[in-house]
Amino acid sequence: MLHSGEMRERVAILAPSATRTAGGAARLGWAEAARVWAKVTSLSEREVLQAMQSNVIVTHRLYMRFNEHVNGESRIEWRGQQLEVVVALPKNNRSELEVLCKEVE
Repeated sequence: MLHSGEMRERVAILAPSATRTAGGAARLGWAEAARVWAKVTSLSEREVLQAMQSNVIVTHRLYMRFNEHVNGESRIEWRGQQLEVVVALPKNNRSELEVLCKEVE
């Protein structure tokens, strides 16, 4: 069970947003869908290597209250970094989320 005191980091959930350039071309951008409190941890080298064995690159794990905006298409902004959501795993009857992410370069 996740306690509110553990969620000390403020993160922004970003959803894909299509915009048009001056020439009329479609351009993918990101718009803030929500701002929430979360517990953010960087994975250890061992955990990263284990994830890479299954062909998945994961660098961060986040825990937060369940939020419908978090899915495989969203990103999370934390301390100026953008993290791509690899998988969002609902926990405790959809009251919490464990989110595995990778850094976007």
